[in-house]
Amino acid sequence: MFRPFILYICFFTLYLTIYGCEKNKPQELPRLPGIETSIREIQITPLAYDRAIVTFSGIVTEIDDIGESGDTHKIVISDPYENTLDLKYTGDAGDISPGDTLVVSGIYDKTSDIVITERIAKIPIKPGK
Repeated sequence: MFRPFILYICFFTLYLTIYGCEKNKPQELPRLPGIETSIREIQITPLAYDRAIVTFSGIVTEIDDIGESGDTHKIVISDPYENTLDLKYTGDAGDISPGDTLVVSGIYDKTSDIVITERIAKIPIKPGK
């Protein structure tokens, strides 16, 4: 008689734990290929990331069209510590604007201090979070 009551309490506790964890799950960032790092780490040790595929996130501070065709863009991205890094992106950057948060994957070139971007994922910011 006592054993079923204990099992009921265990299952109820397990249910509350799983339901509570799912409810407060943080927003997942898009997974892109590359070494996960930060703009700050790239600037502190640029030789370690030279010619490597890196993945990092930041906020767009500036976007300019370069090249004659207009499909190549120079994007300046910064982190919370005000470190900036230039990105060279070839493709459609239609909905990217200053203030957007991006996850970037690309090849870092130490000589020109630029990331030749292969993939960009925009992070939707939910209001009130």
